[in-house]
Amino acid sequence: MNGWYDACTGYTRTRLRDGTFSFSKAFLPTHMASFYVRRGNPNNFNVDDVSGKKIVFLDGWVNDEKCLARQKSITGSVLSADKIVHVTTTDEFLQQIITQQVDAGWSGNSLIAQGYFNDTVLQLLPPTTPQKCMLDGSAMMTRKDNNFTTYWNQGFDKLVESGRFTRLCSEAARRYGRVGTVACLNP
Repeated sequence: MNGWYDACTGYTRTRLRDGTFSFSKAFLPTHMASFYVRRGNPNNFNVDDVSGKKIVFLDGWVNDEKCLARQKSITGSVLSADKIVHVTTTDEFLQQIITQQVDAGWSGNSLIAQGYFNDTVLQLLPPTTPQKCMLDGSAMMTRKDNNFTTYWNQGFDKLVESGRFTRLCSEAARRYGRVGTVACLNP
């Protein structure tokens, strides 16, 4: 991008991004990675053993097959290519699961709470040992040759210290909570 931007809003620190970008202090929390299955788990999907299971992932989201492969507490977490399905939208993710084209989906545990899905159709199944694919919550992501985060963090600290950040989060929850959970970090 040849340096024409200062920051990208709402990106999370991951292993892959950490080597290339700098991040401000997080303003939203991390989410645990979890499995999604059809409501009632009719096929008795076992969160601790995914051997031979076909799993759907959302392209561009941090909870990808590489993150699943790092979960040593889940047997069979390194999937073969024919067991990995990528989709680009949450609607496609949902359809893959409810039509049983896959055994489960793997993503952040906040998709139902944030209003992407109705919990009457899908069920969240967290692994026995909860896993994070993020190193930190949502923040401002910048080039490493940029001092944007210094200024952002100073301003964010003032917002937090004054109590305005908490008030903004409370107001957002009051106004928009009916659509999905407003999960602000409590710095």
